[in-house]
Amino acid sequence: MDLVEGVHLDEYLTSSCSDLGEKLTVFRRVCVAVADAHTCGVGHRDLKPSNILVTSDGQPHILDFGICAVETENWSSWSRQTITHVGDIIGTLK
Repeated sequence: MDLVEGVHLDEYLTSSCSDLGEKLTVFRRVCVAVADAHTCGVGHRDLKPSNILVTSDGQPHILDFGICAVETENWSSWSRQTITHVGDIIGTLK
């Protein structure tokens, strides 16, 4: 596992980004990373600013895949392998 030195997304956007263009660039990078995870069959399930660190060069890193969902062989039926059950509450409640 790599050590990522950065700040949470919300802090980065309020303190380090000076204009809308920079903010949109970071947002696009987050979207690409989430799409890449989905392409690999992984759904994060607790994506929030505190689970995204942004390095000083503006590169976001998505963290904490602890409650992710992972595709099964029959992905087309939306069947996923998870550690939770129907009715379970897990993740961040806000």
